[in-house]
Formats: sequence, C-alpha cells, structure tokens
Amino acid sequence: MKALLEKYHAPAAVALVLAFIIVLVSALLFTWGMIRTTQTEIEARQTQFEALKRRAALPAKAANHLQNVDPYFSDGPFALVANELQQRVVGLIEQAGGTLVSVGVDPQVTGEDESSRKAVVQATAEMTNDGLQEVLYQLESQAPFVFVDNLIITRAATRGSGDSEEPTSPRLSVDLRASGYFRKAASQ
Repeated sequence: MKALLEKYHAPAAVALVLAFIIVLVSALLFTWGMIRTTQTEIEARQTQFEALKRRAALPAKAANHLQNVDPYFSDGPFALVANELQQRVVGLIEQAGGTLVSVGVDPQVTGEDESSRKAVVQATAEMTNDGLQEVLYQLESQAPFVFVDNLIITRAATRGSGDSEEPTSPRLSVDLRASGYFRKAASQ
C-alpha cells in the first residue's frame, strides 16, 4: 500500500499545483473584469457630472418670467404658425451643431376640435448626444410650448477618421416629430 501512495504522490502534487494555478488565474480574470466594470461606471458618472456642470452654467431664468407665459403660438393662420414652429426647430438643431437632413410640415387637420389647432413639424437631423439633449431641453422649456410627439434615435454611420484617441460623442441620426398649438383666429 505504501508503494502505491508513493507512486501517485508526484502526479497528485502536480495536479494540486495545476488546480491552484487555475484558481489563481480565474481569480485574477474575475478581478480584472470587476476593475474594468468599475472604470466604465466611473467614466459614465464623469460624463453625467460634466453634463450637469454644463447645464448649471446655463443662465438661470427669472421666476416671474414663467408667470406670463403664453403657451400658444400666434393667432395667425396655420401657414404662419407652422412656419414659426419649423424655424424654431431648425434653428435649435443648427445652434446645437446638428446637420439638418430634412424638414417638413404636416398638413392642417380640418374641423372644430383641438387637432385643428395643432401644427406638426417633422425633422431629420444628425447631431451629437449633447446636441440632442440641448435641442430637446430648449424645445420643451421655452414658450410657446412645443411637444415632442415622436423621437427616433439611431447611431449614425461613422465616417472613418479612426486614429483619433480623443473621446467624442457619437453622431446620432434623429427623427423628430414636434407639435405646437395655436389659437384660432376669431371668425368674422
């Protein structure tokens, strides 16, 4: 029996060392994965913090300004209201550094209900994530009120510059449908 134990003593020691090495490598890989995950989370938090710092740097609006807000576009005909809404959407996209691909106005709905007082603009543009945040914030926080009815965002195809090591916000293809209401002109 003693000879049998001595015969398997060396292979058992080698197996034990290999098992220890496998456990050690697994622990190192797990730790490395946890470190990478933590680094990614820290980068995401830093990006959020930078966005909050930029937003805090925006000028604060006076509280009394909000009391006299007219939520509607002008009393003019549909064409003027739709043009005003279109110019506002296009202007905000261009101010945010976006590239306008297309813009259009839906035709007016006829009738006497709420939908006949609604102007709708559809715009497609390419912009960065920060630019999109700025456009949406400006659209929905200023008077007259503009509502984002539909928003489709896809990552735009990158145009190869590949060697830049500076982190940049990816380009987004944005399909935006925004609407605003206007007062009907008084019947004559």
